[in-house]
Amino acid sequence: FNQDLKSAQNECNLCHIPYSESSVPFPIKLSRCNVCERGKVPDILITTIEPPNQLEIVGRGGLLQARVLKLKKDLKNENNAREVSDLLPFLEYELHRQIVNKLKMNGMNAIFGLQVQLALSDRTIVALATGTAVYLAALPSPMVPKITASSHIFTDNVTQDELAKVQKKIAEKIHTNKEYYGIVNV
Repeated sequence: FNQDLKSAQNECNLCHIPYSESSVPFPIKLSRCNVCERGKVPDILITTIEPPNQLEIVGRGGLLQARVLKLKKDLKNENNAREVSDLLPFLEYELHRQIVNKLKMNGMNAIFGLQVQLALSDRTIVALATGTAVYLAALPSPMVPKITASSHIFTDNVTQDELAKVQKKIAEKIHTNKEYYGIVNV
């Protein structure tokens, strides 16, 4: 029994944060590891590496893509470089937001093999992020996204009934996705 517990700890410690909870360098939501119940883990894991063999992945993974297009001014030389430099943080933020939301909509809590590609033209910058979304047993289940009246998807005033319908459709879609990926009971 002790050998099994040690083996499980060795498998899940790759998901544990490498520092104490009081010295976390940035705001992050932490919870107890679902495998060993000792270590602290983040709510999502975004990595550029392939998933290590010893990690416990539930169900099957799937392709996840985020795409962002930003318009820019048609500038030359240093001005063009400054324009691109000024737009990059907004591209990164939008890619991150899309990745997190798509992970939640698929019922997943980690992405591996993340690759980001940038394409520049005279008037546009396009960013494409691609990776494999998975559900790691050590991490908590993702929260269901909450839609509010202030969400940018609505153009007019919406009623609570309309909000409830949209929220129900989101929950149904997440359940369908979890069925597809084999992670319904997690």
